[in-house]
Amino acid sequence: MRILVVFALSIFTLSACQNVSMSAHKKYAAVLLDDGTKKTEILGFVRDSGKVGISEPLVFFGLSGNVVCRGTYSMTALYQPGKVYLNCFNGRIKGTGTFQVKGLRNGKSFGVAQVKTAKETVRIVYGMTAQEFEARRLAVAKK
Repeated sequence: MRILVVFALSIFTLSACQNVSMSAHKKYAAVLLDDGTKKTEILGFVRDSGKVGISEPLVFFGLSGNVVCRGTYSMTALYQPGKVYLNCFNGRIKGTGTFQVKGLRNGKSFGVAQVKTAKETVRIVYGMTAQEFEARRLAVAKK
């Protein structure tokens, strides 16, 4: 079973992003792909609308700006489980699952999006602090 974990740091910005019309939320992130024998980490960021609603956009970009995962999430209330659809690695990993805000830290949300397929589990864990993200970046640099 492969496990793909996306760690995201909640930082708000209005900077433009290629191929995405979202304008409000950019969350720095790291993707961890674990296939049981090898772990690979991809640094980048998640961009979302930051809204509670139906079919809100969610995209994970590598640091070079390439789209790693693209999808949508739907939530009807802040702390109620919602739904997520993710398409990662040009369709190699895709499916539907759950999306949930677990809480707020300094006014910014943190939580988990998870998709399970027959062979993989994809998790987006977002809302890390700047210090947590920097620790991930330094760990990747040492490898």
